[in-house]
Amino acid sequence: MTPSATPTGTRPLQLASETESFCRVVAPENQRWRELAHKFCVRVREYTRVEPTQITPDELTDDDYDQYNLVLFGSILDNPAILKLYARGRCFTDAAYPGRDGAEIRTLLNPLGRGRDVLLIGGSDYAAVHEAAIGLNRTFLDVTSEVDGVLCMHPLNFSVTPDHQPGPSDGADIRRRLALADGDVDALVEQAAEFALCYYQTDDTGWASGVTEALAPVFGSPVGSAAVGRFALAWALTHSFSGYDGESRAAVDHMLRRTATSAASRLQRAGPTEPLAQTIDEAIAVIRVADHLHSAHGRPAFESDVARAWRRVL
Repeated sequence: MTPSATPTGTRPLQLASETESFCRVVAPENQRWRELAHKFCVRVREYTRVEPTQITPDELTDDDYDQYNLVLFGSILDNPAILKLYARGRCFTDAAYPGRDGAEIRTLLNPLGRGRDVLLIGGSDYAAVHEAAIGLNRTFLDVTSEVDGVLCMHPLNFSVTPDHQPGPSDGADIRRRLALADGDVDALVEQAAEFALCYYQTDDTGWASGVTEALAPVFGSPVGSAAVGRFALAWALTHSFSGYDGESRAAVDHMLRRTATSAASRLQRAGPTEPLAQTIDEAIAVIRVADHLHSAHGRPAFESDVARAWRRVL
């Protein structure tokens, strides 16, 4: 039996049938992570009699990406498979977000364009992910169902961020924070990224307005420091953000192209002693911009720069 070819965005994420597993479970090479991932595998076996294969990131192959849905534990710090998603703006787990006591659980349909899906169970630290994963196991019957003899995961979009609660938007607060930025390009783009994250979490249109207000004075400015690339490409800014009108969308594309060109140039000049964090920032900027242009306009961009960026990152 093979995963059914239903349209992207409508199919459930397939885990296993009574005779075959359709997923690989990928956890960092660490005893606590391995044990947590094993609990998930056992849970699948309880309902299907088939236990998914559990592997480490180092054991993950190109064939796995092509043949199996993936269940990923960890963050970009300890699971390079999550870094691939993060670099394309499909998940947000890193050292700072969702932060201490935070966790992120998401189903991603065909996030890498290879026809397979991903369940992310991630976070910045182990303890919070442990609690979220155990909670997922406890509610397993509520988040799964059987479809044509296959155990499937329902779409999930779950994030616990105790230190990042957006709350309702306040127009006066948004204007005050923009005023404090005082025209500084980096500060305004940082605000736009934060507002976009709040909008992502709440769907409150006040935050959507905040994004466009923050970016409006930035569009005509020359690219600032590397922080511009980092923040402009954060969260919802690189994708089809519903708060953009056509003119704003074109301006965002132009800003992102300039950012990627500058980042690629800095990557080209980077020497072996260049700080790793800075190199990763530049590489992710190029990768995310190229992915945005491809998904928004249907054409690849910066192919040679993207290849160079991936070599730097991985």
